[in-house]
Amino acid sequence: MKRHLTVGLVIALCACSSGMEQEQDPASAEVTAPPDAQQAVPTWEQFLASAHREASSRGVYVVDGDIPLRGESELREYYESFHGAHQRGQALTVGVNNLGADVLWPQNARFELTYCVSNAFDTTTAARKATLVAALDAAAHSWNNRVAVRFIYVPSEDANCDANNANVVFDVRPAPTGERYFGNAFFPDWARADRTLFVGPDAFTTTAGGRDLEGILRHELGHALGFRHEHIHIALGSRPAICNSTETNTGTRLVNSYDVNSVMHYPQCRPMDTGGYRQTELDYNGAIGLYGLAPALTMAATSIQL
Repeated sequence: MKRHLTVGLVIALCACSSGMEQEQDPASAEVTAPPDAQQAVPTWEQFLASAHREASSRGVYVVDGDIPLRGESELREYYESFHGAHQRGQALTVGVNNLGADVLWPQNARFELTYCVSNAFDTTTAARKATLVAALDAAAHSWNNRVAVRFIYVPSEDANCDANNANVVFDVRPAPTGERYFGNAFFPDWARADRTLFVGPDAFTTTAGGRDLEGILRHELGHALGFRHEHIHIALGSRPAICNSTETNTGTRLVNSYDVNSVMHYPQCRPMDTGGYRQTELDYNGAIGLYGLAPALTMAATSIQL
């Protein structure tokens, strides 16, 4: 089924961002260096030749820092979106499929978003896995506690934590050697074999733009829930150099008003190049509008009314 995969949330007056976060080092070059608005658009063949393919079993192309695209057909769809990219909009944005439906987890899966964390995180750096598990727990609860979804850690599956493990919804593994991103996730409509959250070594130490490991994971789990980048509605020619991304708002739907402080907004694309990744009330309002209010909060509200 044909799908539009350009990611987005929104921007209005500003500098913009990079990929499924720049979950790529913001000081490095973009994985796929997009043409400047003033330059000629490359041919498809040139774009394909320069595209970066992840060295993992998924074999996805990675564009704009942390956006995975599955195969040449999705990469071609992404390339074609260059020509309709000069649009503006507002808000927390969710992806839509070719029928116009929001790309979200179905009702029967939203409270069982189970994951394992690979033991491979401790093969090179002592205690790295424990640090990641704690940060993932905090990031997961930042969504679980307000929105009607539930990420659940299943440590009993850690010894076999890879894309073949059908006992969990997704696996969390170290990024393939050579990848520059901080993190790289997936979207709700991806098959189990492709549902891996990769975490790069720099995610454990970065402070660029106010980032930290927990914040990066909040952002990546936002992608896993179907949310797209906040900055994609800035016209390509109006973006600061560091945010000169090819991302567009094709295949997305605006949910609420633009929020420069959104967890899905790259820090380097904010006017002050800072802020890290934490959900705002607009983020939560948009997510609750799509998934519903967390059951505990619903029960509390009902008790108060009674």
